[in-house]
Order: sequence, then C-alpha cells, then structure tokens
Amino acid sequence: MAEMMKAVRLHEVGRPPQVDEVPRPTPGVGEVLVRVRACGVGLTVVHTQEGRTQSTFPQPLPVTMGHEVAGEVAALGPGVTDLAEGQPVVVYFYLVCGQCRNCLAGRESICLRHRGYVGRQIDGGYAEYLVLPRLNAIPVAPGVDWEAAAIATDAIATPIHVMRDRARVHPDDAVVVVGAGGGVGVHCVQVAKLFGARVIAVDRGENKLRAATEAGADAALDASKGPWDAEVRRLTEGHGADVVADFVATTETLNLALNALALSGRIVILGVDPQATLQISTSRLLRGEVSVIGSRYASRAEVSEAVELVRRGQVRPVIWARGRLEDVPRLHGLLAGHQVIGRAAITP
Repeated sequence: MAEMMKAVRLHEVGRPPQVDEVPRPTPGVGEVLVRVRACGVGLTVVHTQEGRTQSTFPQPLPVTMGHEVAGEVAALGPGVTDLAEGQPVVVYFYLVCGQCRNCLAGRESICLRHRGYVGRQIDGGYAEYLVLPRLNAIPVAPGVDWEAAAIATDAIATPIHVMRDRARVHPDDAVVVVGAGGGVGVHCVQVAKLFGARVIAVDRGENKLRAATEAGADAALDASKGPWDAEVRRLTEGHGADVVADFVATTETLNLALNALALSGRIVILGVDPQATLQISTSRLLRGEVSVIGSRYASRAEVSEAVELVRRGQVRPVIWARGRLEDVPRLHGLLAGHQVIGRAAITP
C-alpha cells in the first residue's frame, strides 16, 4: 500500500482548495522527490484559483497548488546523478525545456517550449512532498532558512529580474514601485535600494505604506487619496521617474505611470489585468525615448541569487502570516481581500 500524505488541491476553478490525503509521489526518470519544508502563499496562486491568469486552468484537476517551495531532496529518480538525498533545494516555478536558445542564454522565463507551471500543470508545494523535473530543483547552500528561501524563489527573484534585466536600474535612479506593500512589491523596494535607487512607494492604506517605508522606501504615496503622478514629479524636482515598476497594472496606474515618467524613462508591467490599456503616442515614445516593458518571473540563476541575498541578510523576506496546510484556504481568503502585507508562508 502506498504511503499517504497531505496535500492542498484545487478541485474546481473558482472554489477554495481543500486538504486531501493522497499517495506520496515517486520520482520517475529525470525527476526528483522533494520533502517540502516551506511554501510561500501569494496572489499568483489565488489568481490561479479564481481563474484570473493566463494559462491558468490546470490540466487535469484536481491539482496540488503552490510554487514558492524550499525543501530537501528525499529521493532521486533514474538518471539523476548530480543531486544527493538530504540536499537543500528550492523550486523553479516555470516548466521549461533547458535546451532552446532562450534557456541556453539564461532566459528561461521566455522558454520557447514553455509547458506550464508548478502548481498548475504539475502538482506543487502545498503538500508534504512533491515530484519535479530535475531542472526545476535548484540547489542552495546548507543551513538556509526554509521560509526565507521559499519566499525568495519568486517574491525576491522577480524584482531582481525587473531591476537588472528589464528596467536597467542605475544608482540614483528614481524608481516608483506601484503596489509596494504587496507580496512582490515590498521586496522590490528592497532590491531597488540594493541597486542604489531612490524609491517612491505607491500603495493604498497606511499599513501597506508603512511596510514599504520599513523596507527602505524614501517616500510613500497613498493611491487612495487620488492621482500620484504630480507628486512623483515634485519629489523628483520635476525630473520624473526613471523607472515605474507597476505590480498593479490597471489602466489607471499605467497612465499615471506614463504621466510621471522622466525622459528615457521605463515602465515595467508586472500586474495581470487583461482589461488594462495604456495609450501612448508614437511621438511620445520617440521624443521622450520612453520604454514600455513587460517582465515575466526570473531566470534560474536569478532564483539562486535571490536565495543567496536572503542568506547574506541583504534582503529581508516580509512574512505577514504563517500557517499549516490546513490554513491555506483561510490565507487565500485574506490575500483575495488584499489584507496581506508581504507574503504568507506555510509549513507542512
């Protein structure tokens, strides 16, 4: 009889996940069995549950959710020889080929043979164990804090990709982070400061703005009090923002970002709102050398870098709530109500 384990699985899109007893998986050829030590809980997973993200519908249902995972190798499938049992690893979110020109160039987030996501197309980390393709198990240094490492895999790796690769942030750049109290935004504030930027945080409500300020923001603007573009220009002595990283990305925030932008400024879009539009004339693009840039997740190398930054204490994961597997539906509800500052984390 197969050994059983607990897992939080989505049975129907649009309904809360539930805790099930399921057989512990066994790794196949080229796969790794990971014992989950911690898993981050963020809005991306809630959006999957609600059916709000592209390629969101897992096949087949039910599926175990969760992708921000840290744990240790429990068993190796045939053909995996470069890991050892007990070795600490974190999980790479995207299911990629590792062989196309983009993967070989270290740009796995735009893999040409991308085939889905951990926690959607294959079972994820809201469980005691999960099985992964070898490529999705990234070794990390021994002694890493499990919760911190789990949060780093997405909430810190993504801002690294944004600041360096997409926004090309330089010291003393004025960087506006929209959604700066959210699970990725509050860590983006810290990463932008590491790059030497002057950071202006934008969010709604005193608690989220306080969190962004504690994370290092030089100024904080409450979007619930009205448009913030003019205040960004005032704070930058009329220059405007060199970068706006928009984790909300509604029509309103994108157009305010454009109004707040400096010459040669860059808007980086990370939010998922399929109805959002940004109207910009070609002359504005040309005369202002303005860039509007999309950004997807991070590379495997950036995930490793994020965990190392946390291990060295250069970025501090902001964990607002903790729980067990049984607490996932409650935590999802809090996230859906925008009550979470930073990330939540669970331990099986």
